[in-house]
Amino acid sequence: MSARLTAEQIRRADAYSRALAGKAIKAGDKVLCLGASIDKQIGLEKVGTVGGFARLSSYHPREAMVRFDDGIADWFWCRDLQLIEAVGGEA
Repeated sequence: MSARLTAEQIRRADAYSRALAGKAIKAGDKVLCLGASIDKQIGLEKVGTVGGFARLSSYHPREAMVRFDDGIADWFWCRDLQLIEAVGGEA
């Protein structure tokens, strides 16, 4: 069973994300992964929930831990995440 999104789902997520433009991603938000994870190269085009953040140093980009419904989690660059649903459904 594939967890990849259809083109229509991605279009809707993109429209919703534009509506949320300017809002920072927070722990608990639902995000669309536009790139694969840093270490395991998983999660491309999947939707997951942000669990927390890390930044190893001032010259490293910010990372977010994203957990998927199947229980798998990994670290993603924040620049590769698109906000699709803010905590509490805020818009």
